[in-house]
Amino acid sequence: METMSRRLRTGTRDLHDEVETRLGLPDSLDEPRHVHELLRRWQALFAEIEDAIGAVEGPAGPAPIAPAGLVLTVDLERLGLAVAAPPGEAVDLEGAAERAGATYVLAGSLLGVASVSRALPDGWTDGIAFLNAAPAAGAPTMTVMRRWLDAWPATEYDQLLVGARRTFRRAGEVLGAGPWSDPLPGREQPGRVAVEVG
Repeated sequence: METMSRRLRTGTRDLHDEVETRLGLPDSLDEPRHVHELLRRWQALFAEIEDAIGAVEGPAGPAPIAPAGLVLTVDLERLGLAVAAPPGEAVDLEGAAERAGATYVLAGSLLGVASVSRALPDGWTDGIAFLNAAPAAGAPTMTVMRRWLDAWPATEYDQLLVGARRTFRRAGEVLGAGPWSDPLPGREQPGRVAVEVG
């Protein structure tokens, strides 16, 4: 019998390929400032999805994925970059199974982050903790996540798939919101002043 993680992979393959083609990573990153804009969009995406997921519990316990949004926020502060205001409406996830489907996308995204990090020229990831940690963390995170997802009963597949597909669509909307040379506007954070982007 096909595992839940494999079923999710099959059920989201079209969206995965669409987002991958649209972004063209890492070849579309021509300058360090493009990497910085990608970081801003990753931060906006991860923070939003992690907030929507919350503390999701599955049959095998809590989702085994560490929050990346905070690490990215610290990286942005260190680089003097504004947190991005993503376009469109935040993703809407209902129930534990949909939120679990979203965790599948976040864990898989870390594999993509690792590939980008390894492909960038020397010096382009200096001082960026998120990118420097990704090559070692990506594959182990996804391995543990697959085991966690495979514990979900087959009856929950439809809702898991809904959550995963909604999250993939949102990823394409946030990450693919124009060229890297056209930064997303910044937004204010509680207790902070918005930083000019450009």
